[in-house]
Amino acid sequence: PGPENPNPEGDGGDDDDNAPAQQEESTAVFTPVVQLETVEIKTHEEDEDVVYKQRAKLFVYGETMLDKGTGNKTWREKGVGDVKFLRHKEN
Repeated sequence: PGPENPNPEGDGGDDDDNAPAQQEESTAVFTPVVQLETVEIKTHEEDEDVVYKQRAKLFVYGETMLDKGTGNKTWREKGVGDVKFLRHKEN
């Protein structure tokens, strides 16, 4: 005369409706619409050695679009990238 078992199968009560569903692998196959060919990119740095390289920010001193004609100039950040000093291998 103990408490009644709410799960008569006796599997431990692992049926949780809030548990995430098992993920199934996708078997979909997508074919490309356009075939692209490989393009060789030249940086024109192939014949040069890097003498110095450092990460830097580029700033521009000038008027903004809102300040055109007022003479109010400020420094604005234009981007972040690598600054390189290069030396040509032959010259």
